Order: sequence, then structure tokens, then C-alpha cells
Amino acid sequence: MVQARSSASFLALFLSILGGTVFAADYRVGPDDLLDLRVAAWNAATGGIRQELTISGTYRVGAEGGIAVALVGNTAVAGLTVDEIAQQIESELSQYSRIGETVRVSVGIENYAQIYVTGQVEKPGAFDFASGLTVMKAVALAGGMAGIDPIEGEERNFLNARGTFDMLQRELMYLHARHDRLTAELNGSAEFAGESEPTDQTPEMKRVRTSELAILKARDKRYRHEISSLTKAQESFRQALAVLEDKLKTNVKQLKASRLELRREEELFEQGLVPAAKIFERVRFVSDLESRVLDIERSILLARKELQDHERSQSLLVAARDEENAIELQEVNADIAEAESRLQKQFSLMSEASGLRAGIETPLDPTSATVVYQITRERGDKPGPFVADKTTVLLPGDVVEIQYTKAASAEPSN
Repeated sequence: MVQARSSASFLALFLSILGGTVFAADYRVGPDDLLDLRVAAWNAATGGIRQELTISGTYRVGAEGGIAVALVGNTAVAGLTVDEIAQQIESELSQYSRIGETVRVSVGIENYAQIYVTGQVEKPGAFDFASGLTVMKAVALAGGMAGIDPIEGEERNFLNARGTFDMLQRELMYLHARHDRLTAELNGSAEFAGESEPTDQTPEMKRVRTSELAILKARDKRYRHEISSLTKAQESFRQALAVLEDKLKTNVKQLKASRLELRREEELFEQGLVPAAKIFERVRFVSDLESRVLDIERSILLARKELQDHERSQSLLVAARDEENAIELQEVNADIAEAESRLQKQFSLMSEASGLRAGIETPLDPTSATVVYQITRERGDKPGPFVADKTTVLLPGDVVEIQYTKAASAEPSN
């Protein structure tokens, strides 16, 4: 008997290790809960434990509150605790156990049914349930409450159009300042043209134009520095070329004279008037001069190539800057045209809404808005819809609806 109790305890421990997540012992299972079912058979004679893999697994509770278990069939589990479910399935499976074996069942909750948050929240939808979840926490999961907007109908349309109108005006202000900066760059100026300066500048407009002017000056300074560097490099190569060309002229002149002297000495050598050693010395001197001339000519070619490369780089820099500014200016002009068209449309919407909103007799008072939390519950002691507060603890499967109630403010007395 002691051995049987010990083995049974071991079997219970084995099943608890295989089981699902921790759950509340008094929790009543409901639709959409995901159960983790583990079945094992213990042989009293051998002490062996055999897990029934064909039955063990996860089971989703259906909308009607049941799960379909092999050998047992459809089993109603809604409203039962996990211990009660385990006892019920264990009783059903016992009739299929082998001789000498004892069937044990463990049930855990793998995942609770999701809760749903609807109504005036930023992100309505389904969310995972967690123990201790309150209405306020659920609202936080849904991104918080959507802003209370007491303005309805045409008044809201007017303010929406006005907001877009103001935004487009600011966008146009930035675009015009950028347009003036690009135009100045294309004209090679580091200042805005006098006629482009608005006479009635707001503080924000002054700040924007000051910022664009700073960009203009910085870009102009960088551009002029790059041009200056290329110009100085070109001047250095021109000076080097002048020195090399003078040196080449001197060496070529000396080479011609040495060759003439060599021919004269060769004639004297044939007459026996000049020793061979002097001829050899003259030939070596002429050869050295020829090598020197070739080196100078090679240096001249390299210097000319560097000069041409720097001249080409300067031309490309100027062309690229002008092309880049021209393309950007074209895009800005297109953006200005589009913004002006949208601005005109918003102005029309403002005018239309402004005329209609004048007929609103009782504007809503935002201070009179209150929040209503309604829970629709399908399980527990009190199923059905009921009004809750933000501290109400939720159950799996609850549907939380957030709504604002608004009362119209009284018109001021004359």
C-alpha cells in the first residue's frame, strides 16, 4: 500500500512536470481557453509509466464549451475547474486502461481566452489575458483612450480644414524660402535677391529665411573653397610646367651642342688627333643628356595631365552644382504648385464649413464628458453586460467597450 501511494505520488509529479502553465485552482474554464491535457498510465507491477501521446496535447475549448478527446469524444468542460476536468476525463479513460494499469490525467491552461477592447480607444482589438488584468490595464493595451472630441459635424470639419490650411501655409513658407536660396545659388550669389524678401515677415518666417540664408552662405563658402583649391592646384601645375619647359629648353640646347661636339671629335679621332677615351667620355655625356631630356619630357606630360584633370574637375564641379540646384529648384516649384492647390482646396472647405457651423445651436462642453466602461461577460457568477469601473478585474473572454457620454452645455443667458 505504501509503495502504491509512493508510485501514485510519483505519477502525479510526472504529470505536473508535463503540464501547462500555472492556473488558479478555482478558475472556471470557458470558450476559447486553450487546455494542456496530459495522460499517463502507471503499471503497479513494473512501476513503469507510459505516456499516452495519442491523447495528450492541447485542446481549444469550443464556442459551445466542449473539447473532443480521443476515446472519450466530445466532453463538456465549460464552467469546470481544471481538476474537475481531469477527474472527468480520467473516469472516462479508465474503462480503456490495460489490466494492472492506473490512468492519471493532468489538465493545465496553456492560454486563456483573449479579451476584447472596443469603442473609443486608439487601437481596438483582441489582447492576451493575464491574471489580475483590470479595465484600465486593458485600455492601456489598446493604446489608451481616444481623445475626447466635443466638436461634431461641420465644426469639426472646419477645424480639420483650418488645421490643414495652417500646416500648408507653413509648408509654403518653407518652400518659398528654399526656392529663394536655390535661385540665389544658381545666380552665384551668397545673398537673397532684394525683391524676394517679404515685407511683412512673421517671427517664424524670419527664422526660416535666416536658416535658409545660413545654408546658402555655408554652401557658397564650401563651393568657393573647393573652386579656390582647384584653382591654386592648377596654378601650381602651370608654374611647374613653366619651370620644366625652361629646363627642357636648356637641356635640349646643351644636347644639340654636345652632339655637334661629338661629331667633331669623331672626325679628329679618325685623323688620330683625339684619343678613344675622350670619345667614350663624350658619348657617355651625350647619353646622360638624352636620358635627362626624356625624364623632363615625361614630367611635363604628367604635369599637363594633372593640370587637365584639375581643370576638368573644376568644370564638373560647376556643372554638377548648377545641375543639382536646377533639379532641386524644379522639384520645389512643383511642390509649391501642389501646396498652393491643396491650400485653395482647404480654404474652400473652411468657407463651406464656416457657413454651416454657424447653425450649431448647442456646442458640446468637453468638461461634461464622462467615460462609461461596459463589460460583456459570458462566464462567471454574473454573465451578461454590466457597467464597470476602471479597477474592475477582467475574466478571459470579456468584451470591454469604452464610450463617452456627452451633455450639451446650456447657452449663455443674455
